[in-house]
Amino acid sequence: MPGEQQSIIRYWTRREGELLLEAPEGAAARGTPARPELFASFRSTETRHSFHIWQLVVLAAVLLIIGAVLMWWRWQQQWRELEAQVPVKEATVAQPQLKVPAREMEQRIIHEVTPEYPEPARLAGVQGTVVLDTVVSPEGAVAQVKLVSGPEALSQAAMDAVRWWRYEPYLVNGQPTTVETTVAVDFRLAN
Repeated sequence: MPGEQQSIIRYWTRREGELLLEAPEGAAARGTPARPELFASFRSTETRHSFHIWQLVVLAAVLLIIGAVLMWWRWQQQWRELEAQVPVKEATVAQPQLKVPAREMEQRIIHEVTPEYPEPARLAGVQGTVVLDTVVSPEGAVAQVKLVSGPEALSQAAMDAVRWWRYEPYLVNGQPTTVETTVAVDFRLAN
């Protein structure tokens, strides 16, 4: 080992020994080793540094949350702007070529949805038949529904159910065509 390193080691060894020998008053009497002030200041510095680290971690978390909220808000705002630019395409329903009697179309139903009895109408004891005018597309889907008659409390439930009905396509000269028909939906309370 070079002489310079040896002298540095001797210096620090003496210095540490002197610090350990210098005890505050009363410490030597109790038999406890003296605690150098160098280490005491180091510990308080360490405590301060760990406190600062926690403050930085909390600050970073708060900034991250604020940034995420701002990004989400901006994304929502831009999404609404994009949706506003999309032109609303009105469903074009072809004019029905002929009106088909309700009995004939009833035989062509391939999927029928039973309407939910509205709870307010049930509690009020409302019953009756809702008559709807429907337009059936060439594919057999209900393209348009209009109320003709019936209790107002039951009409929306009937219309919502009939929109999901499906029919066999109605053929005119071998070609599927758009037709108009009447649908009657009966609402009766069980006794």
